[in-house]
Amino acid sequence: MLGIHQDVQAKLRDEIDSIFESDCSIVEDLSIEQIKQLKYLDCIIKEVQRIYPTAPFIGRDLSEDTKISK
Repeated sequence: MLGIHQDVQAKLRDEIDSIFESDCSIVEDLSIEQIKQLKYLDCIIKEVQRIYPTAPFIGRDLSEDTKISK
């Protein structure tokens, strides 16, 4: 998705660069506090999951009306 939307990719790269001032190429260097600051990345992940859900939605059509009594 990021390859298609290069403006989004650039904005995400700016966010990452602003949070990780030093070279954090090693995963052990990451802190939970730094990861929590990646708000734009969180939005991207949620949007991709919305567009491409992991579980497909299966709709149902009723063949007849159902009455529910009180």
